[in-house]
Amino acid sequence: MNPYVEAEVFHASVKWEKRNKSVLPRDLDSPREFRTNIVRENGFNLMFDGHFNFKVTKKQPGLVFVRWSVKISNDGENYNDRPALATYTAKLSNLKQAYRTLPLLNNAGDQYLFSKLFCKIKVDSIKMMIDDAPAAPWIVAG
Repeated sequence: MNPYVEAEVFHASVKWEKRNKSVLPRDLDSPREFRTNIVRENGFNLMFDGHFNFKVTKKQPGLVFVRWSVKISNDGENYNDRPALATYTAKLSNLKQAYRTLPLLNNAGDQYLFSKLFCKIKVDSIKMMIDDAPAAPWIVAG
């Protein structure tokens, strides 16, 4: 096994269609992706040691989600688009700061027993914004 962890940040766009007075966003921004190094030929007691910093500026901080995915590299050297072996998704505003264990789920949503990601969560500058005010920056390390 040649595993690695991929973290993705998803958030709703605040771009509105000018000619259409819809209350729905025009599109979703593409997710921001971060990856750890690939741990070659090791499938037991892995230590990825990845540090992810990102800044999100949104008027709706309640619509920001982070997804962690454990993936397997085909050759131990390159990342790929294979489906994740295990994932966990959380709303950014619900993540408590400190060291946390995140449960890992299979593609059916069932939890893998005794399989968790151990992370340090740190979130800075969370603010709820009023409609016309500038959006707040979010900085997260995981």
